[in-house]
Amino acid sequence: MAEITVVEDLQALLNLEPGEGETQHEFAKRLAEKGFAVTEEDWETLSESTQSWINDTVTAVSEKKPISELTLPSGIDVVIPAEPSSDPETGEITEAPAPVKRAAKKKSDVKALTKVVYARSFAKSSNTGADDNEDSNKVKKAKVRKGSDNKVPRKAKASGEVRKGSKTEIVAKLLQRNAGCTSKQVLEATGWPAISMPAISRACGLKLVKEKKKGEVTRYWGK
Repeated sequence: MAEITVVEDLQALLNLEPGEGETQHEFAKRLAEKGFAVTEEDWETLSESTQSWINDTVTAVSEKKPISELTLPSGIDVVIPAEPSSDPETGEITEAPAPVKRAAKKKSDVKALTKVVYARSFAKSSNTGADDNEDSNKVKKAKVRKGSDNKVPRKAKASGEVRKGSKTEIVAKLLQRNAGCTSKQVLEATGWPAISMPAISRACGLKLVKEKKKGEVTRYWGK
């Protein structure tokens, strides 16, 4: 069985289609942002190559790199034909090769594909878990996105338990200052490339309050 592409992997989960006139890079950016926002359970159904591509793309977007410099995911040519390019010497437009057409998937096929990916992910985690069972006193490591050097916090969990010395504690202290904080200040203090203020405030066990004055950036407080 051929390995599914990144686009197939995400479309099976998100049921996302390109918009009218949307370019490959625009659709790739939207796929990465939607994939970044899925639940932890859905995240585990994605292949390692898909997780790695999402991490790299979200990091590139957060660093404000031009959309044209984003790495395109495998399988993008199937849903959106490649844009024609021009010969640098002659200036002539070279038509991109037509993508190989594939039969449209039925809803039942999409569900089956998602189950296959989930089963593969479950098998991988089960094999890893076998080693952990040898020592019942081992503390399980928190899951992080594979392939991300920056360990992008994909979605903070609403546990309310803040570990001392953690970056979550740093954010909690910023939110509880009299002056509050901005999202930029949180990113500078933690080194994270992106942040969801509602999600991180829940992880801190705080109720988020925000204020936006005309001509100023939004400030946040946690209570």
